[in-house]
Amino acid sequence: MRKKWILIALSVGLLAAAITGGVALAWGGPGWGGGHGWSHNRHAEQNTALAAKVAATLGTDAQATADALTQARQELRQEAQDAYIQDFAGRVAATLGTDAQATADALTQVSNQMRTEALETKLQTAIENGDITEERAQEIRDQAASGQWRHKGIGLKSESDAQEFANRVGAILNTDADATATAIQQAITGMNRDALETKLQSAVESGHLTEEKADTIRQNFEENGWRGHGKRGHGRHGRHAR
Repeated sequence: MRKKWILIALSVGLLAAAITGGVALAWGGPGWGGGHGWSHNRHAEQNTALAAKVAATLGTDAQATADALTQARQELRQEAQDAYIQDFAGRVAATLGTDAQATADALTQVSNQMRTEALETKLQTAIENGDITEERAQEIRDQAASGQWRHKGIGLKSESDAQEFANRVGAILNTDADATATAIQQAITGMNRDALETKLQSAVESGHLTEEKADTIRQNFEENGWRGHGKRGHGRHGRHAR
């Protein structure tokens, strides 16, 4: 049981980025102390430069082009998020015997709740430490509520966080918490397995990976779950690289 909760805790943080958007709990938003604002500003400058080049090529207004590019990115991100959560919720629902849309709504609701709570905890700590003012904290809350911050996960790094996530989802769906946790784990593992297989097939077909190495990575995934295909699993510098 303990291993299951650990896997859920580590995996749901990755999953949450696809379920919801808006809050950067890693503080990538503008004006958040230190040098984090610099990263955001640089990204904005790159976007502006790209829009200017596209506008020059098309003969369109630079600002209108920048707005169109921003809208297109947002729509593509939302479409990807919607597709991911529907796939994930469908797998969880199939295991639990629940309605797919109700399951998707429950997963999204709990993820939103927990990321908001995590954000508030970080804001309160930052205020108490003197890192930001209450006024800046409110600006961040407002930006999060309006979806201006990119979400990087809700950070479920402990067994208690993962259990709380499963408890809340189970309470909404009226399903057992352990059964809900198992369904979540199976869904994440299945989606990771499918994503891994797609990458492996592409790598084999392009000649970047031999079929023998691909089989080794598959075996490693089955033995270690989601950890079996991380950056060190089959990347150029990983131990499975050619």
